[in-house]
Amino acid sequence: MTNKELLTIVPMTLQFPFELEKPISCYFYLKNQMDNNVAFKLNNPGNYSVRHTSGVVLPRSISKVHATPGVTANEVTHEMFSAEVGKQVEQSVLRVTYTGTRKSCICF
Repeated sequence: MTNKELLTIVPMTLQFPFELEKPISCYFYLKNQMDNNVAFKLNNPGNYSVRHTSGVVLPRSISKVHATPGVTANEVTHEMFSAEVGKQVEQSVLRVTYTGTRKSCICF
């Protein structure tokens, strides 16, 4: 077993560009630097939802994940993420920020 992270998450802070009356979303990336497939499950903390809540990142590749503000439900088996002997399970928490633009500013 190695101490190397299974997946690198870039960026660790989700930045949603806020503009009035426009849908907002952003992307983040899961990078597998290992020589094996890595399964992932994204637990929703309630302040954003993602497309592709679970899946597999192939060896030495990157998976793009689409995030939007809101909530979604996931269905993934518990066994995939149990910390059994021979399995490595990791957890990461992403921060969320909203960034404004001059166009979205309401001035009085």
